[in-house]
Amino acid sequence: MDICREKNISNVTYHWRRKQFGHLNLNEAKRLKELERENLELKKMLAEAMLAKKVLAFPGPVGSAPGKRSRRRRPTCS
Repeated sequence: MDICREKNISNVTYHWRRKQFGHLNLNEAKRLKELERENLELKKMLAEAMLAKKVLAFPGPVGSAPGKRSRRRRPTCS
């Protein structure tokens, strides 16, 4: 196909894209790609937020609660 040679894509890719996007006009296809990109960014942001939440919820070493000072007993002289 001449179109495939012009765009440097295979016939299989051309037919796959035509099957996926053939019913859409150019503006609709661009909007779809934009929404897919935005969705990907939102998924990344959600994953990072969930990871940060897990990290903050992870318990530290025993007795290391924030604001808690350890009380060591002073040795008494006898």
